[in-house]
Amino acid sequence: MVKVHVEDVGAVKKRVEVSIPEDRVVHVRNQVIRELNRRAKIPGFRPGKIPPSLLERYYSHDIETEMTSRLVSETLEEALKSHGIEAVTTPTLEKSETISEDGFGFRYGFSVEVMPHVEPRDYIGLPASRPEWEIPPEKIEEEVARLRDQHALLRTLDEERPIQTGDLAVIDIEGKIDGRGFDGGKSENLLVEVGSGHLLPGLEEGLVGLLPHSTGEITVTFPLDFRQSQLAGKVAVFNVHVKELKEKVLPALDDEFAREVGGFDSLQQLRDKILENIRQQLERVAKDEVNEAILAKLRSIHPVEVPPSLVEDEGKLIFRNLKARLASQGLDVNKTAAEDHEIMAKCLEEGRKRVHDRLVLQAIGEKEGVAVTEEEVNEEILKLARGSSTTVERLKKDLQENRAMENLRARILEDKTLDFLREKATITIENKVLGADSKTHA
Repeated sequence: MVKVHVEDVGAVKKRVEVSIPEDRVVHVRNQVIRELNRRAKIPGFRPGKIPPSLLERYYSHDIETEMTSRLVSETLEEALKSHGIEAVTTPTLEKSETISEDGFGFRYGFSVEVMPHVEPRDYIGLPASRPEWEIPPEKIEEEVARLRDQHALLRTLDEERPIQTGDLAVIDIEGKIDGRGFDGGKSENLLVEVGSGHLLPGLEEGLVGLLPHSTGEITVTFPLDFRQSQLAGKVAVFNVHVKELKEKVLPALDDEFAREVGGFDSLQQLRDKILENIRQQLERVAKDEVNEAILAKLRSIHPVEVPPSLVEDEGKLIFRNLKARLASQGLDVNKTAAEDHEIMAKCLEEGRKRVHDRLVLQAIGEKEGVAVTEEEVNEEILKLARGSSTTVERLKKDLQENRAMENLRARILEDKTLDFLREKATITIENKVLGADSKTHA
């Protein structure tokens, strides 16, 4: 039987030293030599007939390396289990040596990150503020107006007049910097709502006053924070050809409009649905605010050290997702090393919070006996499948093959525990009027 000595290096790290009995070491060493004998090539000897002493002289390093590898792989799990150590990461081998002490013939040491012990406390009745919004009638009408604008028809203006702010212009445009074109600088039949702010600052303003079928030249400077960093701060000259002016023809605001945009029987039904959607969105916002207040309080109550490797993994995941989201929005993801370092630091801090929250929620869930049923797992898999292009069966198989099913169960447990804490929280209602401050959006 191996002898194991464990030393706590910190709340989330242990150093382990394992000593292996000499007879076991000899057995493994002889096994390695026999296997090597069958494939080794030494002049004057046939494979399998090489004296062991000669093999050890020619292949001493290979024998020691293979023996160490086998002894560690055969005993490491045994050593961890003997002391109930659940490793967060793959153990890092720090030393190994052949010894002859008290019947032991080999010793190795490694360090490993472990989960911290979390003792949940003071989590009932956590204070949190919950916003409740009054929804003014004008917010409904703003959404109705947006729908009318989306379903408007475009009609070419017959009159020949200069472009004004608010007009819709169809243009061909080509930009150059120092006389040379650049990526994204040329477009044909581009529909521009003058004054909307969708184009570069100064470009839409430069269209004002131009006549249909005319050409013009507009000089603008790219903002210093422009999404394509290679263009930031540079001066470009845009040649513009105005092809035509158009105007929006809004649909009549009646029951027929309600049927066209959403299959409603009446305009009032459309307004009722808009109100319902706003309320649902505000309910999600309120729930998120209460959740964050609870989690922030739990962090202050439980100053738990978290495994650095889990923080790093979570931070890198946040960083990759952020880059992917920016790329999907057409934004520049090629940052300088200093910018990436700053962004990564923020991602790691967010990663630390997420890992901490999971550990505390799991501990509270276990203490309160929160359980996850198969029905709840299947419901979550169904929800995930609906949001992707795969089937429930395929997704379930992928989760099992990638060993992600336990992660899914853990996430459900955390959500249920957070629901429990929200029900037990001391909630203060904060009345708000939607749109009364800049931080509130429908």
